[in-house]
Amino acid sequence: MKMVKIRFPDEETCDHGSYELMKAVRVTCLPDDEYLIPERSLSVLDDLSLPYTIFESCNLDHALKTLRNSAAAPL
Repeated sequence: MKMVKIRFPDEETCDHGSYELMKAVRVTCLPDDEYLIPERSLSVLDDLSLPYTIFESCNLDHALKTLRNSAAAPL
């Protein structure tokens, strides 16, 4: 499964976009207001015309490594 790491341009879009995504798919929240979602779920945002930026596209194995690394990051 392809995963993408995205970020929204502003707080209002972030609130609306993350809410809509969470209604549709499993969303992983990362530091710095980034979200890790399945690539196919980008259609949810596209259908609502919500802007986003893709920072990384990866497979599920790489996504799991990202999650483990972010959990070890200092607070």
